[in-house]
Formats: sequence, structure tokens, C-alpha cells
Amino acid sequence: FTPASTTPSESGDQTGIIAEAQAIQVEFRVGDAVYNLAGAQGSTAIEHMTMVQEQEDDFSFAGVEYEGLGFFVNEINGVKGDDEAEMYWIFYINGESAQVGAGQYILEDEDVIEWRYEKAIY
Repeated sequence: FTPASTTPSESGDQTGIIAEAQAIQVEFRVGDAVYNLAGAQGSTAIEHMTMVQEQEDDFSFAGVEYEGLGFFVNEINGVKGDDEAEMYWIFYINGESAQVGAGQYILEDEDVIEWRYEKAIY
């Protein structure tokens, strides 16, 4: 028995199929802006935001990394959280307020990630 050989072009095609299968589609919303960019399977929402920031001129964000808690987003597109007014950027996953931070949430195919600037509810 002699195994069939794979030509370099066939091998390249198979790699392309694998890479496609590992990409996920994510809709990312901030206010009226919507960004539809493919993400990497296994990536976090923060990693996806970083990719959007690198590829889109009209999106930026900043925050603080807290040991044991993760990354806290405190500014998006120049709009900062306001402690006095109790207005903050709130992270939503598929229309629901997130129960985990954006640095901990692992994206799934067809997720809708949204940041809303709203009054904090305690």
C-alpha cells in the first residue's frame, strides 16, 4: 500500500479551509457604529476590540488592567466614564448585560458584542 501524496497546492487549499473554519463572525456595536469583522476562534472580546481598533480609524478604547479582575474599559471613542454622573460603558453580549468582563468572555460565532454608555445600576 502506497499512501497518496498531496501536492503543495492541495495542501495550501486544505490549510485555507482549516483557517476559514477557525474564523468566527462577530458583530461589534458602539452607539450607532457597527463593525462586522471576522474574529479568531477562542479570542476574547477585548482581543477582538483591539483588532477593531487596529483596523478601523473611527474606533478607539482605553482602560485599566486590575490584577485578579481583568481589563476595565473606561473610555470608548473619546467618551470617558463619569463617576460623578455614574455613567459608564456597559458590556453586552447578545443583548444581555454581561456577567463576565470583556477580557474573560470567549467569543462565539455570530455573537453580537455591544458597549452602551449608560447610568450604572447597582
